[in-house]
Amino acid sequence: MSIANRAGLGYCTDLQYLYHHATAISEISSIANLANPTLLCLQVNQIGDIGPLVQNEALGSRNSLWPDGDPLRSDSINIYIPQLQARGVTVVYQTPGS
Repeated sequence: MSIANRAGLGYCTDLQYLYHHATAISEISSIANLANPTLLCLQVNQIGDIGPLVQNEALGSRNSLWPDGDPLRSDSINIYIPQLQARGVTVVYQTPGS
């Protein structure tokens, strides 16, 4: 399944649970400003960059991020995931095909 337009998610700033499993999304800046995220399931998509989420100061110890199965770029794996984990975010990630 592919969702062509996710622009409206940027207006759902109080969204706590987002399940975007296998929807072919590749860009997540529209959800970077969530004020109260608890669980962001972004599994099995085409996301390469989770950098926009690092800018969200609301992400911390009570949050979980699941970009599992996404083809994350090396900066997302080696820089952004550790930065989020250092803030207490639970990050579940395995490279696609592993």
